[in-house]
Amino acid sequence: MADETEKELEEELSELASRIERLRVLYQQYFMGMEKFPPSIQRDQLEKRIRQSVLMDVRRSSLKFRFMSTIQRLRTYEIYWDRIVRQIEEGTFRRGIFHDGRDVPRDVPPAAPEKPAKGKGQKKGRAAGPKARGKGEDLDELYKTYVEARESQDLSVEGITPETFRESLESQRRLKAEVLGVKDVQFSVKVKKGKVILEARRKN
Repeated sequence: MADETEKELEEELSELASRIERLRVLYQQYFMGMEKFPPSIQRDQLEKRIRQSVLMDVRRSSLKFRFMSTIQRLRTYEIYWDRIVRQIEEGTFRRGIFHDGRDVPRDVPPAAPEKPAKGKGQKKGRAAGPKARGKGEDLDELYKTYVEARESQDLSVEGITPETFRESLESQRRLKAEVLGVKDVQFSVKVKKGKVILEARRKN
């Protein structure tokens, strides 16, 4: 029984960390202009999940420490997210700054395994990133089409690199597949009312 409880607590901790990462990606997509609104509903759902988590009452010191560290990471992100959302509302935020690393707060630890460092890492990502998980799609062509569509609508493309595009696309792929209840989806670029979106549909 003790082993099962330990396993359940580990799974709960892993699930919370995964939800934080998904929320981070959703905010990233909003800051890039890929989403129209910030993920406030998903954030509220995560907060509710944390309040109801069995980890709130866990006594084992190692698990308690990891749980509190996970929550602290979320709180640090939230301070940053709220600041950028406020700048967007005030019209003082430049799209892409979040993604090129010039405005990421130093006290924000990674919510997932670290990505390659800027410079060489980005160049490597530019060559191999978009095609790393194509799943039948030509991600190079999709990226090019997306950038051209934004430029045609006079929307900023600063910071939208092949690597950040691939990362956001793969996160969206998982989320959209879950929503549609399918195993996989494929994307196409659409322009609607001056907005450029990535439309997901069931993969044939």
